[in-house]
Amino acid sequence: MYAFYALPEKQEKVPEVIEWTTNIPAKKKVTLLSTGRRVKCTVDGNKVTIRLPKNVDRDESIGFSFKIDD
Repeated sequence: MYAFYALPEKQEKVPEVIEWTTNIPAKKKVTLLSTGRRVKCTVDGNKVTIRLPKNVDRDESIGFSFKIDD
């Protein structure tokens, strides 16, 4: 499964924290596509919260990959 955060305007930056409420990652394992590294993920009920590392370029849209439970 993939999730993307697309910037609505060029002047904006990707926020340090991204949340969504569907497609819950299995075992809280989420990979940042641009680096191939796992990012910190928490799940509270049906809300997923991703906290981006400080060294991530937040000037461009970003994407994540993860598996969901069947």
